[in-house]
Amino acid sequence: MPRHLLTIAARGHCVDVQTNALTLFAVLEELRGAEAGAGGDFSVVTLWDADEPPEPQDHEQRVQLLDPEGTELVSGTMPLHIQNPRHRVFATVACPPLTQSGRHVFAISIRPEGADEWQKVFE
Repeated sequence: MPRHLLTIAARGHCVDVQTNALTLFAVLEELRGAEAGAGGDFSVVTLWDADEPPEPQDHEQRVQLLDPEGTELVSGTMPLHIQNPRHRVFATVACPPLTQSGRHVFAISIRPEGADEWQKVFE
């Protein structure tokens, strides 16, 4: 199974087509909710590590936005096809206005394609 290395949420991102360098705009250090007037679209970038040389692995990645009580506000699932030792996945999360005060978090889970059980790797 791929190993999760990092997750970063930002207001936007850009990948240079010549160098594959990643630029993130307005990185979110925390998401506090109502008092910050949070909401809108976020880019969530995850970086995964695989065995070297990697065997092709098909998984699914789930990104959730959870409120301070752990209730899911937004969720999205995308394919995760590992073909290189390092693999980035970009997700755009359309977040409704956050009306509840307190710390909101992004949670990242993974499962082999076709499996029922999710394994949470980041919150």
